[in-house]
Amino acid sequence: MTTQVPSNASVHVVMIAIGGATCCGKTTLAKQLRKCLPDSIMIHQDDFFPPNQDNLPYNEELKEYDWDNAATAIDWPKFVASLEHVKRTGRLPDGHTSWDNCNDVKEISASDDVLNKWRNAFLGTEENYAKSTGKKLVWIVVEGFLLFWHQAIVDLLDARIFLRAPRDIIKERRLNRPVYYPAEGLDEAWVTYPAYWDQLVYPAYVRAHNDLFEAGDIEHGKLSGKIQGLLLLEPVEVDMSQMVDAICQHVLRAANEVM
Repeated sequence: MTTQVPSNASVHVVMIAIGGATCCGKTTLAKQLRKCLPDSIMIHQDDFFPPNQDNLPYNEELKEYDWDNAATAIDWPKFVASLEHVKRTGRLPDGHTSWDNCNDVKEISASDDVLNKWRNAFLGTEENYAKSTGKKLVWIVVEGFLLFWHQAIVDLLDARIFLRAPRDIIKERRLNRPVYYPAEGLDEAWVTYPAYWDQLVYPAYVRAHNDLFEAGDIEHGKLSGKIQGLLLLEPVEVDMSQMVDAICQHVLRAANEVM
């Protein structure tokens, strides 16, 4: 379903962000959403890890570089520039590559009824928009673990979704993830171990997101309102069809506000 529009096409881009902690279900939900979007492109924030560990903080106790510290976990200039390019053109930058095929993501599908309902709804939206404006509507789905930390990224987003899952569940998933490829150019794969999670991964997640929640309660708190229009979903409490239904309502409402 990834569609690169012609470079000379007149387009309007709707950029959708699905953020949240590692292993909370972002990629799975993003791929389900794309089944509903007639013309869409997916961008994985993990593809913008720094190319090497030279500028990463080093944890002396663990003897490990910290790949989760928000300020250094992403090549921010490259990520911002790439999203700005996509927002402007509806096309991925030349030379963009993805590591998504290296990561094992369990397929959990919404019902056919839900997918077909929203596929038809978005197709109708695209057709009506093209008739009224002469422009092609392009949907960009961005998924990642630090989508609401950098203001320049937040400003590019039209629909904002945050997935929250309990700490013990995401820890178990992360520790049991078979292989994780942190960046292009690194010559070995690795897996997370408990001390790395406890001392680096989860504390970094809390630091990067506690201001999104009242009283900094990232586990149970209500949204603080810092990110305007942010939809909070808790995947362990609803099934995939319910999540897809909720997210599609949110995306269509947000799209209508910016079209």
